[in-house]
Amino acid sequence: MVKESSKQASTEKAKKPRSSRVKKLVKKPKTAKVAKVAVVAKTKVAKVKPVGNRKINGKPVLAKTTGINISPAKVKNIISNYVLNKDAYSALTELKDARPRIITRVVDGKEVSEDYKGVPVSSLSQKTLDYIAFANNEYDSSQRDEFAKAKISALSDDARKAYNVAKHSARDEHDNQTTDQYLDNSSSTFNVELFNCQYIPGFYDDYTSAKTAADAVDTSDEWKKAIDKVTKLKNRFSTNSRVFLSAFVEYIIKQLALNGTVCCVADKKKIIQLSHILDTTKEGFEKRFPLYPLIVNLDTFKQAQEYLNKPPAAKVVAVVPATTDVDDSSDEKSDATVKKVKVEKDTDVFTLDGVSLDTQYQFRYYIAESCRETRMDLAKSAVDADGELMTVYNYTSVSKIFKNFCSTLICEFLMRIGNMLAKEIETRGIKTVNDTIIGTVISHYHTVCGVDETATIDFIRTVTTKYYKYVAERQKNRKEVKTAEDASTGGDLPYTE
Repeated sequence: MVKESSKQASTEKAKKPRSSRVKKLVKKPKTAKVAKVAVVAKTKVAKVKPVGNRKINGKPVLAKTTGINISPAKVKNIISNYVLNKDAYSALTELKDARPRIITRVVDGKEVSEDYKGVPVSSLSQKTLDYIAFANNEYDSSQRDEFAKAKISALSDDARKAYNVAKHSARDEHDNQTTDQYLDNSSSTFNVELFNCQYIPGFYDDYTSAKTAADAVDTSDEWKKAIDKVTKLKNRFSTNSRVFLSAFVEYIIKQLALNGTVCCVADKKKIIQLSHILDTTKEGFEKRFPLYPLIVNLDTFKQAQEYLNKPPAAKVVAVVPATTDVDDSSDEKSDATVKKVKVEKDTDVFTLDGVSLDTQYQFRYYIAESCRETRMDLAKSAVDADGELMTVYNYTSVSKIFKNFCSTLICEFLMRIGNMLAKEIETRGIKTVNDTIIGTVISHYHTVCGVDETATIDFIRTVTTKYYKYVAERQKNRKEVKTAEDASTGGDLPYTE
């Protein structure tokens, strides 16, 4: 039976057509599978989504509340530390670094305190020592003047009248160059101290003895004594002068941002580059940037022009091949690598003598905020040929070299203003920069450059009024909060040992 069933099965197998048996044995070619993978890969490449516009930052900028974006303290510090009080700032920096103090550092996540013994004043640089000696002499001279005024005031009426007649006569002789008896060795001015010593022998003996006794009693540290004397020589700024300067700088920044943004969109670009800010060919340039003549003679402006005139190859710092997903065996490897080359450009192309990059670039945040304010205002006011709002301005952004240029330009511009202020306070014989001097310098700058100052003065007046209103409201709110806190605590806390 087994043999018969086996025989029957082999017979049925033999009866089936050969073609069907062959079809079962033949496997699908490998090429078909590869082709299918290739088709899938092509489909994935075709489904790449286009890049959309970046998210819009519509938050109000600082100027909408305070009137100005830029910090008055930073503006003042540039002029004070790098022009008016350059030597004093350098000496004070070295003195403060040399003082003994407790230095706290973070090591391995823990705060470690170090008792820094300091550096003796006598071991500081010769430049600092010379300025400390100059500060001591100036302080001593001012004290001697106060002593002399007090001593002359204590004379009798007849003695004081005779002293004044003799002093005026000696000053006239000196001014008419008929005598050099009272000539100051350091200048050609009349030396009152020499006259006093000759008119009343031993005039300053009491002052000298009092000063010697005071020095013997004074036990303050040598660093503090030097810092106090150097600080007295610094030229200072009134509150109004700081705000006026900040408003003036703000006006220039807004015009730089406006021209750069408009030219960027006109060129159908999204990133504002250095070439856009210096583009004078677009329609309406004179109206957008009336203060342009004030910056064309700055070294930073000339460096920017030189950079733009360089051939593209000269601007490349390094060429970095980007990583690709192309298979090593592919014939497209070299082409894909060339297409994905990343070009690194140098954005630190602007330099100021004696100023670090950190100082040059300290206004970059404020410049970015001014650019954001400008593009938001343009998107709400500018219209195209069809009368539609140009919301395209909202999608512009600022390049790094743009911010570096603007910040460095502002630093140099403030240093130029500082040189003009130095001449003003020198000729006026004062030590405090006030709003009158600032107004005079701003007018002179416009006059020399051939620019009408009316629009600038109007802008400064508008934003400073808004700034002072903001400050007054803030002080009022703080006072109300403090009053409420005092009321809740019952006033000042009682004194305890």
